[in-house]
Amino acid sequence: FAKYLNMYTLKEYLLTVIQLPIEAVPSDELYCVEANLEMTFITNRMQESLAAFSYTLVKKGWLNLAYNGQELTLQPGDLYIYSPGFQVTILGGSEDYHAICLIADEHMTLESPVIWNIIRTAYYPVSELGQPIVRLNETQTSHVWNRMREIITYLNSPHHFLKESLQTLYALFILDIRNIMEQTIGNHQYSERTTNL
Repeated sequence: FAKYLNMYTLKEYLLTVIQLPIEAVPSDELYCVEANLEMTFITNRMQESLAAFSYTLVKKGWLNLAYNGQELTLQPGDLYIYSPGFQVTILGGSEDYHAICLIADEHMTLESPVIWNIIRTAYYPVSELGQPIVRLNETQTSHVWNRMREIITYLNSPHHFLKESLQTLYALFILDIRNIMEQTIGNHQYSERTTNL
C-alpha cells in the first residue's frame, strides 16, 4: 500500500533516510532507538511520509515540530504518537533533548493480533485531547521507557525467535499505553461509538 502513495516503509526509512547499514537493521518490522536533537533532525530529510506508527517518549529537554498543520512542543514525560500518512517537520529543540522512539511498520501492525488496540492507541489522544500527545507522570514515563529499552535489547540480540519476540513486546507495549490512557483520560469527551468511528 505504501509504495502506491510514495510513502517510506520502515526498511526504506532506515536505509535511505537514516542511512543505516543493512547489518544494523535486524528487523523490517520494528525499530527502537534513543535519539538526541541531531538524530531527530534527520527525519526532515524525508520527502514523503512514513508508512509506520511511531511512539516518541521525551525524557529530557524539549522539541518543537509541525504536525498536520499545527505546531506542537514536546516536553519530558510527553508521549508523541505518529500515525501513517502525516507529514511532520522538526522545527527546533533544546541541545539537551533526549528521547526514545519506537517505530512499527504499517504492514506488521495490520497483521498484529492487537490491531484494534493499536488503532485505538494511535487515534485516541487526537479524538479525546485534540493532539497526538499523552502526558505521562514520572512512574508511567519510567515504565514505558524501560519497556522500549527492552525492545532495543531484543533488537541487539541474536534471538532465534526475534520476529515473534518483537511482535509480543510490541503488543505488550501497546496494551501498557492503552492502560495509561485509560488512567490519564478520565472524562471521555466522546462516546465509545463515536471514538470508534
